[in-house]
Amino acid sequence: MKSKKKTYNYYEGNFFENLREMTRHHRYVVGGITALEVHGLFSGFGNQKKIYIYPQGEIPDAGSVAIDFAFIPEEEYEEKNGIRVSTVRSTISYILKNADIIDDAVIMESLNTYYHDNGRSFEGLNLEPEEQKILNAYKEDAIAYTEY
Repeated sequence: MKSKKKTYNYYEGNFFENLREMTRHHRYVVGGITALEVHGLFSGFGNQKKIYIYPQGEIPDAGSVAIDFAFIPEEEYEEKNGIRVSTVRSTISYILKNADIIDDAVIMESLNTYYHDNGRSFEGLNLEPEEQKILNAYKEDAIAYTEY
């Protein structure tokens, strides 16, 4: 099955400004790893110039991700700094469900940041049992994670 991915390339300006403009003028919600960056949970891969837009439910192959606005329930996204983005809970849920294809450093840094920003706790994520199992597998290492 051929991907319905659309790619928006921005070669000038700030990446987050471009995300802001994209979500302002198109009906998209930033999700996946880029949502972690918007929420300040992951420092990013640096100097991204492409924004990939995938149909909801399709697993991205690399880079930044934006998910079609129409398919995300209203309670699963919010606006942060003018960018329409999946909630922290739904974003962490996404990375845990897709842990087999997401770089461990992304998962570790994101969980570590959430833990420390949330009063040294993972409370408030309200994860599904399967996601909780995956979190439990990462928890100890994520708490101790330090980027080198």
